[in-house]
Amino acid sequence: MGTIETVVPLITQVGFPIACVIALGFFIRSVYDTMVEKTGAREERLYKVIADAQAQNQRLSDINAEFAEVMRAYKADLETIKEDVADIKDYINGKE
Repeated sequence: MGTIETVVPLITQVGFPIACVIALGFFIRSVYDTMVEKTGAREERLYKVIADAQAQNQRLSDINAEFAEVMRAYKADLETIKEDVADIKDYINGKE
């Protein structure tokens, strides 16, 4: 059944203004349903992006912590080397 066959009896039964209100109600409901569906899909994609970003941030934080530990070890090694060089210089200069 086409829309004309549906609309004409509706207008004759309830009047044009009421038929328009009913039609607009159905239109608003369909637009609302479409918006809710698209918004839900958009939110799901956004949640996935946020979760992926958080996982990446955690991996970067872990790598950063490892790097900081390596740098601390290098600093300790460098201090040892400095002390050894100072001892060698003292020995060469005859201080010991």
